[in-house]
Amino acid sequence: MARRRPGQRPRRRHLLRDRGTRLSLYGYEALADDVGPGFADQQRSRFPGITLAHNCRERHEVDEVVAAAETAGGTVVKAPAEAFWGGYSGFVADPDGYLWEIAWGAFPIADDGQLTLG
Repeated sequence: MARRRPGQRPRRRHLLRDRGTRLSLYGYEALADDVGPGFADQQRSRFPGITLAHNCRERHEVDEVVAAAETAGGTVVKAPAEAFWGGYSGFVADPDGYLWEIAWGAFPIADDGQLTLG
């Protein structure tokens, strides 16, 4: 792993780039901090260090998807808000406890629904 300057966010590593599927790795603490400050300390016994993501084409869809997930039995862990990376996102735990990031602005979405990663 490359060395970072103090305060510099760790870079993600793309391991799988298949048609519409991406697998990226982040450090445990960095991923937990993206959910919310202190999340790792509060949830260490329950947070497995993975999240799933649903990327939206439009900003307003984030609010709609989070609301639909909550109606379907999910728990809003972090309400949608402006993200440090310039987009808009929120986190929902599904009924099994897995965290889903609902995001807009992370990557362009092609007409066929695939994420466009640089």
